[in-house]
Amino acid sequence: MAINVANKYSTKLDERFHQKSVTDAFAGKDYDFVGVNAINVYSSDEGDFGDYTRSGSNRFGAIKELGDTVQTMRMTQDKGGTFSIDAGNAAEQFNVKQCNARMKATWDGKVTPSIDKY
Repeated sequence: MAINVANKYSTKLDERFHQKSVTDAFAGKDYDFVGVNAINVYSSDEGDFGDYTRSGSNRFGAIKELGDTVQTMRMTQDKGGTFSIDAGNAAEQFNVKQCNARMKATWDGKVTPSIDKY
């Protein structure tokens, strides 16, 4: 006599662990590239620091104009991504693929490492 064993599918996805961004905490959030492919950012030099002289006209040292530099930051990459979740396939898979969760998984697994590398 044959014995038929039943198969079962989980209603939960097997999620991978993702490392958080390495550079996000150190990256400046003061600038954006919305509508442009390059921005120019001023950086100010630091003033001189020296010994104080108790007599004379330049007690703190010679006065010099504070200099600056301009750094041009240009976007060199233009990335994009897409996926679909077919309604029929989703229904036949217990609707385990939720769009928001899959988008976050894509962001954590693909986009964040790409940003850290860039």
